Amino acid sequence: MARKTIIHFFALGLLLLVGSGGALCQSSPAAGQYKAQIDKANSLRDAGSSEEARKIYESLLPPLRSQSPSPELVDTLNNLSNIATMAGEYSRAVELSRESAAACQKMHDKNCEALAYDDVGLALSNAGNYPEAAAELDLALKLTAETGNTQTAVLVLNNLGIVYYYQAKYSEALRAYESALQYVQKSAAESWSATWRQLTLLNLGTLYQKLGNDQRAIKIYNDILAHPEQTTPRDLAQLNANMGAAYRRLGDPKQALKFYGYADEYYAKEKDTDGELAVLRPGAADLDGVLDVGRVVKLGRDRVEVDAFAFVVGRLAEDGDADLRADPDVRRVHGLPERHPVERERLVVREVHRAAPRLARRVGSGEGQVRGGLDQPPGLARVVHA
Repeated sequence: MARKTIIHFFALGLLLLVGSGGALCQSSPAAGQYKAQIDKANSLRDAGSSEEARKIYESLLPPLRSQSPSPELVDTLNNLSNIATMAGEYSRAVELSRESAAACQKMHDKNCEALAYDDVGLALSNAGNYPEAAAELDLALKLTAETGNTQTAVLVLNNLGIVYYYQAKYSEALRAYESALQYVQKSAAESWSATWRQLTLLNLGTLYQKLGNDQRAIKIYNDILAHPEQTTPRDLAQLNANMGAAYRRLGDPKQALKFYGYADEYYAKEKDTDGELAVLRPGAADLDGVLDVGRVVKLGRDRVEVDAFAFVVGRLAEDGDADLRADPDVRRVHGLPERHPVERERLVVREVHRAAPRLARRVGSGEGQVRGGLDQPPGLARVVHA
């Protein structure tokens, strides 16, 4: 199966997907001597050591380019393109993917060529050049029609839908996602279909949410949660964050906070600090009358607890009444000094326990709710079906 990288955009919940074509091409015996090095570089990428992997791929390019086009050359070019895209080097990524497409064309491998054009479209989309990205993805889609490779078609259709989404062409995006879903349903017996079903549904749900149909989006998200086996922790984090946003718009702050909390637990498991902060901030805005300080502290346990707690209390104080802003417990916790993380954690736990009765009375939540979660270590998200 092709290697793929999923790039998340928290605010939109969309997944830009890239599949490398090298693994799908027939391997060339003449280039087999490079396979061990490519496998080593692939393992380094999987382990998060992209720079070390890049050096290996770069060292392979000169000898591979000196020979006839091969799957090993394509695999190397695709991986370098993906690394460049992740690093924001979009022009470099486009250049490498175009070279890959040319090599595939010389090998008369149209599926390989389609995947290379998909990578071009991915890089252009990340660069904000949506019209050109759509043109490249259309070219890839036409090639999949010739090859009949439904897995590649689903990949390209999802990315095409995302490009349309960013251009506010929502009808076109909907058609792309629905077409992808039809391919997935027709390929239900294939090993890849379950994963692609979840990814396509997540993009489709995000589109409905963008259009203001939060109930339809929530229904789709719950469909995904009913079969979470093929969904990665990062995708589940995104899904729960989207659920929190949907419930927030529907005027249900308790449900919103619950799903923001689930999302944060997944982001914490993935060590994605940006994701954690992204769900903490909208969650804080929903704390009007629902101050679950214990959860906020727990969500911040692996980061900077005082900053997380101070932000929430400060935001609530800004949006709440003057009495809360003047509360000595709020002022004390908000003003805790910058210290070593371990010492800061002890300070915040001590201060929250001490402040719990007063804060609970101020915002109308129970003392147990304020203190809840302080003694529980962060764990896996609890998947709840609405």
